[in-house]
Amino acid sequence: NGSLLLVKGGKGELSGSLGPGAVFSLEAQSPFPVQGRLEGRIAEGQVDARLRDFAIDLPLVEALIGYLPMEFEAGKLGGDLDIEGPLESPNMKGSLRLAGLFLKVPGWIDETLGPVDAPVEIDGKSFSLSVPSVQAGKAHVSVHGEANLLGWIPGDFQAQVATLPGPPINFSAEVLGLKGSGQASFDLSLGYSGGIASISGS
Repeated sequence: NGSLLLVKGGKGELSGSLGPGAVFSLEAQSPFPVQGRLEGRIAEGQVDARLRDFAIDLPLVEALIGYLPMEFEAGKLGGDLDIEGPLESPNMKGSLRLAGLFLKVPGWIDETLGPVDAPVEIDGKSFSLSVPSVQAGKAHVSVHGEANLLGWIPGDFQAQVATLPGPPINFSAEVLGLKGSGQASFDLSLGYSGGIASISGS
């Protein structure tokens, strides 16, 4: 088939090939935790590739990045991307989609937020997400977020979670050693930068 290198693993859930001219392909299927088909070419430190049928379990994203100010309980991220530029830090363009995302903000919001089903736009090295209304118990909140790529994976990000008019949300928090709980309306800022997670708000 003209391949210089052909790799297969397990029961075919992971396979890849490298051909003349540094043309490559890599395909991962279930039960591998990341699925998709990546095809393209690498030359002189540049990559030009297409990622199709990409899917990843969001709890795995949390495990890859490290501690976040939120917990992904369930959900998938999937879609198609075009990738080009320096191999160590390429630009990406396309549209992914969140499906069935449920998340929590420990130490602040008692309720689980979700399900979230929404597009994630990607342009260059920036991700953006805007969800006008997400259920959180009897309340509803809006969620807006942006993230920057660090190499091939999301790095720094900022997110806003704000309650919408209607029933308040159950909360519990500890600030300066003082614990509080009850029901309230709020506007929270969640951040992650340089390996440090932060939460602030009112």
